Amino acid sequence: MGKNKRFAGVTLFSVLTLAAPAYAGGGTGKVIEYDAPDAGVGNGLGTFGGGINNFDEIEGNYSDSAGVLHGFFRSPNGKITTFDIQGQGTQAGQGVICYGLNDEGVITGTYSDINLNYHAFIRMPNGKISKLSIPGAGTVYNTGSEATNINVFGLIAGDYYDDNGVIHGFVLTPEGKLTEWDAPGAGTLPGTGSGPNGFSGLTALGAISGVVTDNNFVAHGFLRSPDGKFTVFDAPGAGTQAGQGTNADSINVLDEIVGWFVDSGGATHGFLRDCSGKFTTIDPPGSVYTLAFTNNDVGEILGSYLDATGFLHGFIRSPQGEISTFDPPGSVETVLGINNQEGSFSGYFYDAASTAHAFVKE
Repeated sequence: MGKNKRFAGVTLFSVLTLAAPAYAGGGTGKVIEYDAPDAGVGNGLGTFGGGINNFDEIEGNYSDSAGVLHGFFRSPNGKITTFDIQGQGTQAGQGVICYGLNDEGVITGTYSDINLNYHAFIRMPNGKISKLSIPGAGTVYNTGSEATNINVFGLIAGDYYDDNGVIHGFVLTPEGKLTEWDAPGAGTLPGTGSGPNGFSGLTALGAISGVVTDNNFVAHGFLRSPDGKFTVFDAPGAGTQAGQGTNADSINVLDEIVGWFVDSGGATHGFLRDCSGKFTTIDPPGSVYTLAFTNNDVGEILGSYLDATGFLHGFIRSPQGEISTFDPPGSVETVLGINNQEGSFSGYFYDAASTAHAFVKE
């Protein structure tokens, strides 16, 4: 298979030495809007562009006219391949959710069945889909497993909700070795626990970022090193009441982590935590609510923010700290997704009719 040859020579040494290419300045600037076949129109339906790899391949989801979710893979030439998984639910809000995509074109995610129980899956470039068996994953309503990340070596990170609704993390090697884990301080009540965030919460070296929620329902960020050691942290100014705290959303190969925190007054701010533990707060000019979603290995950060009028914009923060707003033509609400090492990024936006459209900026 031709695609597999692209990374046949990848080694840990090459990842270490090539991990921080020069900043490409956000790509060529060409914005391409697209919609998956059979995507619904209006009422929050449509196409949701997700992660993008270093070959400008994209994974995502779309909701049809009935609100059922389906997965898709978009090739660099614009061809969209949609897919469903045997056993997925067929009611509104049920179906396939894609999270991870590596440079081999392997997709990971979850799907919900008719009982709204979730099952982690992996989809190979040839279209073969396999369900991942995660012992301990719940089998009742609104529990189960999700494979949220996959790196270039095929390592998968994810989480599962047990039958009591407690969240646990896991790592699955390409050889099938499963390691389940809980970050220090993880709660034991329904809706508490720990796990990685989607797509960019796992590095090529195996480091993981995520969120741990304690029994007081306060969130804390964490870094799980490749050897399994945890560093739990809180952004300066993060609140300590229920619903407040720190969410670590993305990590790059330099162990720079981005995310957001809710302060004691209920305001939400983005943050960057460097490898030494130093924090920088991120609030674009005019923002009253900021979410930093992802960072690539050159230090470019993507996110979204609300202005005082309630308009949701996308933003790009350069490695030098310069912030620019990004909204595709026709957008009334912009969600930026993932950026690759070449400066391309993906996302989606809602138009005035509340239809979601995916886009890629190359």
